[in-house]
Formats: sequence, structure tokens, C-alpha cells
Amino acid sequence: MRVRLLLVGLFCGLIALLPAAASHAAAPSAGTISQATASSTWTGGPFLTSNPSGLCFAVDPSCDTYLLTIVPPVTGNYTVEITTTPSSEGDDYDLYVDGPTGARVGSSGSPGGHEKVVLTNPPAGTYSVRTLAWLVTPGGTYAGKATLAVGAAPPPADTGSVLYEYDPSAAQATVEVPLRVVAVGFAPGELDEAKVLGEVPNFQRPGVLIPRGTSSSGDQFPLFGAETLVNHGRNYYNNTKPYTVPYEYTWKPKLIYASTEFTTGLFNAMKANSATGDFAKSGNRQYLETYNATRGAYRGTGALVEPNAPVRFVDGEKVEDWIAANSKAMLGWDDPARGKGAGQNPGYTVYILNTWDSAEARSILNPEDEYHVWKVNRTDPDTGDFDGIDWARNWGGRYRFMMVDTGAAPNPYEAETWGNRNRSIYGSANYDPPLWEYRANAPRPVTLVDTGEGIEQAITPGSTWDADQLNRMLGRTVNQAASFRFLHSYLYEPYPATGQYWFSDNVWHDAKAELPWASDLNKLYNQDVVLTGLRTLTPYLTFAGDVRFAYLAQGGADNDADQAMLDQAKR
Repeated sequence: MRVRLLLVGLFCGLIALLPAAASHAAAPSAGTISQATASSTWTGGPFLTSNPSGLCFAVDPSCDTYLLTIVPPVTGNYTVEITTTPSSEGDDYDLYVDGPTGARVGSSGSPGGHEKVVLTNPPAGTYSVRTLAWLVTPGGTYAGKATLAVGAAPPPADTGSVLYEYDPSAAQATVEVPLRVVAVGFAPGELDEAKVLGEVPNFQRPGVLIPRGTSSSGDQFPLFGAETLVNHGRNYYNNTKPYTVPYEYTWKPKLIYASTEFTTGLFNAMKANSATGDFAKSGNRQYLETYNATRGAYRGTGALVEPNAPVRFVDGEKVEDWIAANSKAMLGWDDPARGKGAGQNPGYTVYILNTWDSAEARSILNPEDEYHVWKVNRTDPDTGDFDGIDWARNWGGRYRFMMVDTGAAPNPYEAETWGNRNRSIYGSANYDPPLWEYRANAPRPVTLVDTGEGIEQAITPGSTWDADQLNRMLGRTVNQAASFRFLHSYLYEPYPATGQYWFSDNVWHDAKAELPWASDLNKLYNQDVVLTGLRTLTPYLTFAGDVRFAYLAQGGADNDADQAMLDQAKR
């Protein structure tokens, strides 16, 4: 990612020192592509000035224009690919394409001069292809090319319809999905079942996003192969509304209180698979110390923790394994793991743990003496640095369940604003504090809220965290698990109406990466393992697919260097 603002002042000063140059067009200045003449080429430059402002004017010595006339095929779908290649590696050009009406229809501004814009079924007309010399050596030139390919594009989406090619009167494929909410360490009847389960949706239909028009992201383009970074978010899909697929999940939630046997076994597993120490990052320690100094008093006089005391780190994956191994015998259902089948009871489970003031917690975990969090050990294979998580309150993912620990220490990451309408701007300690604040009716911090959609309740100054708020927050947690953790939504369908959905994974590496892992993506990704995991974690769907590896800067200097490294490693 280039930080252009840092260069503006420098080059504004240099421009005045260079000789003036007249504006110029590409050579030739215009061309036509059609099914009969599928490609057109041109050259640009030489450029005497650079223009890091990113603005390309009609009369501009740092920007030229090629007028490209597109004649669509008589029938069928098609794409138009427009590329620029610098004559000198290191020169940095940007590419902009304006449609027949003058509106911007595509752009490319990646580091380096290898730029590409792909247009899907563009209408007939003359397009202005503008190439800007963002940062080039005096005298720099480039080569441009436009290519029309027939039969490679999806049909255009109906941007006036929320549900693209979907008949709301059509029959829905439905399935009932058990959702077990297990209270561990809570007395039977202690939680308000209506509130804890009250936000579980009656049914869910997965939503699907497809690219529609120019994205608001500077590095997001229609998904043909993987030419660029794939940002999966509504705003990266031109803020289009999703359509829904014609199958429906009907949730069947149930609140269950775990037996003393299960609670004792789980807390013993936590204690056995834990150790005290300090956070890998000083910021997490600072956050906890600030909390302890300002709100640690709500733990009570007999449970105060000394400043900078060691923190107990619980191994999340080992405790997950214990739950999976014992849930069938102690609770009556099988929580399957990846690769071990769908289990006898398809469905999902949320475990809510009282590790603070239950009798089992006090006798096994000694929560009065220390803070604890959940940890997953990971080490960066290239640098040897800790690359895992050592601050979590929630954990899950390797089985069809997740754990929510109400007695774990707060942290600045989870349960903040991403799914909660900006209710809190300070962190989880202010949005969803540890259980001891609910028990103490601690005053609620006054935080900013967004009630524009009528979902969240405004925080009343002077109100407190109490049992009612605990039930409500647990209800929201269960809702988030059902909506965002267990079932597929959003899906990403680059080609509309095909029923084929994409998963993407961006692999970043630098000079520290060990060969051949840096370039041989087959060593980083195993399709069989992925499909096995998906089939296990989502037993209501079948999965099949192929794998496509592509560099984000295909054909660029980085790709060429990677290939050279890989070739060297293979020798």
C-alpha cells in the first residue's frame, strides 16, 4: 500500500524545476476492439513529470488518454481487459477508465506500473483510458493493451432488485437446526430463558453478495480469477444489498444447565491445561492494569488482584478437546471435530461458563486470586515470534460449538463495536464486563450508542449492570453465534446465478519467509483438509470445488521475483 500524501510536498516542489511539456495523447490516440478484432495496443510517453496527486486532467503533461471504442459481440457475455506495462521496472503508473458518459467505470493503482482493469459486459461506446505517471523517471514510457474475450463473463446483475433472480413464492428447502445453549456453573433457573434465547432468529436464509459496479475500495475489482485483494464486506461490494438463496434454516434453541459432573470436569480441564505468565504484547497488560486500577474493586474486598500480578492462560484448544470427548457421555450429544463425521446430533452448541462465583469455580480455579484469559499457542514459522491469541474471553471453531467465559478478564478486542451498533467505543470492559460487575450492580459507563435502526437500547447514565442486563447480553451473544459463527452468511458468488460460492485466503510474506514456503502455495493449502472441515462443521450442505492460486500482482515485479525464488528453491 502506498502512502501518497507523504510524497505530495516533495514532488510539488520538483515539478517547477522541470521544463514545461505540452500535453500529449497516446500513440496511436484511438483504437477499436470487437469480436473480429479482439485486441488493440498503444504506447504512452515519454513523460517528463510525475504526478503523485492522483488527479488526471484533460490537459496534463503527466497524463495521457487513449480513446478505446468497444463493439460488443452480437450475442453472449464478454469481458474487456485493459492493461499497462512500464518500459522501466520501478516506474509507477496509474490507470483510469471512464465510460461513454464520462463516468468512472474502473481504475487500478497498485504499487508499480503493471495495472489492469477488467470490465464486465461493458456497453458499446468510446471509453477514455487515462494513464497517469504517478512516479516515473524523466523520459519514462509504457505500453497499453485492450483485449475483448467472449464467453468469460457472468450475466449482468439486476441492480434494481435486492433479490437477484429469486422468486419469493418459490418453495424453500428447509431444515431444523438444534441450538443448545449450555449454562455451566449457573444454578438451574438462574438465567432468564426467554431473554437468553429471545434474540435467536426464528429462521435464517443465507445472504449472497456479488460484485455490482465500481467498488468503494481502491483495491477491489470484479472477481475474475484473483487479480487483486478480495475484501469481503458490504462496502467493498459497492454497498449492494444481498440476495438470499432458496433454503432456510429453522433454529430450535434450548437452554440446558450442565450437571455438576460436567462442570467439575470442565473446570478441572481448564486448570490442568493452564499456566501463569504475562501477555505477549504490552498493550494487553496495560489495558488490564488500567481496568484493575479503576474497576477491579467490583471483584470485592476478598478478591482484589495486585498490580502486575501474573495472569493465568488457559489453553483453548485442549479444553475444546475435553468438551468434545465428554459431551456425549455427560450431556447426551456428540460435538464432532473436523474430519470425524457429522456426529450423532447435527446442530450447534454455545457453552456459557460461570468461572467466577460458582462453587465449582471457587474450589478449582481460585478466581479470587488472579485474572485468567484463553490462549492458543501459535509461533510464526519465519520469525519464531508468538503469533497466537493470549487474551480471549470467547473461543471456538475446531468443533461445532463455542465457549463464552463470563469470568475471564476483559480485553480491548472482542465484544466491542463490530456487531453491536457502536454501543461502546471503549472496549469490552465497558460493553460487556466480566461477571463480577453484574453481581455488584456496578455503574454502567456512559458510552456512545447508535439507535438509528431501533435495535440497541440507549444507556441511561447512573444505571447499573445487573441480572437483567446479564441475561440481555447473553441473549445478544447467542444471537451473534447463530448469525455470524455457525451458518454461512454472507456467501460470495462472483458469477451470479451459478450457485458456486468462493472462499478466498490472502497469504502475505516478505523477505523473512523461508523457501519454498514463500511461493509454493500448494504447501500452504490442502484442499482435502479444507473440504473435510467444511463438511463436518456444516453438516447441512455438501461441498466440492477446485483451487486456483493467483498472485495479487500477477505478472508484476513481485510475482517475477517470487517465481525466481521458487525456481531456485526447486534446484
